[in-house]
Amino acid sequence: MKNQNIRCERNRSYPMPPAEAWRLLGDTDHLNRAIGLPSVEFSATADPLIRNARARAFGVVPVRWREFPFDWVRERRYAVRREFESGPVATIVVGIELRPDGGGVTVVSYAECTTTGVFSRAAWRLARGSVTDLLDFCDRYLARKEAGRADPVPPPKGRPAVEDRKSVV
Repeated sequence: MKNQNIRCERNRSYPMPPAEAWRLLGDTDHLNRAIGLPSVEFSATADPLIRNARARAFGVVPVRWREFPFDWVRERRYAVRREFESGPVATIVVGIELRPDGGGVTVVSYAECTTTGVFSRAAWRLARGSVTDLLDFCDRYLARKEAGRADPVPPPKGRPAVEDRKSVV
């Protein structure tokens, strides 16, 4: 079966300035943990701009990819490209755009992926989930802020992974 290109995009408007949305969404490591993505282990490649990455999807399925540099425009947008070694997705580009909207901001969350064929439905679900989870993260932030939380940034969904390597002397 032929590979398919899939794009999933959602947007929501929020009553916060773009700078506040950027502070919330620009810490991608915290954002990824808060929306339930697994911890990632990176290693160098021969190209200093590209990193090898690996993680365990759903805590058990090993996933490996090459990660290219983020494309950042401060308080406007970012995107990152990942090329997977195997699985339902060959490549994916995920990102956000912040569009000033009166006194607030419209957050556009998207994922563009090329599937590996027969798994296009699974790839679509993965892309849609990450796009929607990012916007839900913004919703939780505003709910916590409205409730008067001292730190309204939503915490990670689960306990963070801690690497406990003991030195052998």
